Amino acid sequence: MTSRFVVATALVGAVLGTSLPAQATPIVGVTISNDGTGDLGGFVNMGYSFVANVATSVVSLGVWDQDNDGLKNRHEVGLWASDATLLASAFVGAGTAGILDSGFRFTDISPVLLTAGRTYYVAALFNGPGDDMWVANPTSVLTAPQITYDSRRFQPDTALAFPALVGSNTFTTGFWGGNVRLDAHPVPEPTTMVLLGSGLAAAFLRRRR
Repeated sequence: MTSRFVVATALVGAVLGTSLPAQATPIVGVTISNDGTGDLGGFVNMGYSFVANVATSVVSLGVWDQDNDGLKNRHEVGLWASDATLLASAFVGAGTAGILDSGFRFTDISPVLLTAGRTYYVAALFNGPGDDMWVANPTSVLTAPQITYDSRRFQPDTALAFPALVGSNTFTTGFWGGNVRLDAHPVPEPTTMVLLGSGLAAAFLRRRR
């Protein structure tokens, strides 16, 4: 009986320790079509809020790069929970060093796990003139399947700040500044993994009997 228990336990450990498939290219949170841009010439945090549809991870933070020709300045990007807790931040450097994806320059971060059903905010700090910082009413807004787009967000400030405001202008589907990239693989729920491992172990013991 002891040997059976050891083998069953090993089966559970093997299931729980099984790694995810090889890393695929991350998915951009929101992609847009460019229908007019502008440079406000000031300091402002610009981005959007979204709801996580499933447990997933943010693996990169990015900023809009008009014309895909590189950034004139470096910009800080933040990711917040709905209670304004800063979960992660990173700088996207000037030039073309950042990862270009769907019109945004990204820098990788340590993955931040998102909880299904919760709202999150992402925004980039545009620090003065030089880089076009917004897209006014893009003709299309495509959202990654892991999240649901909520609304545009911005907050005038000289430092990275929670983008609490929607604004009083007529740009219903823009401003755009900050963005996220998400892990292409779903994050398995711990309870699911435990149940799967327990089921395999139970099946093994029944077969042994």
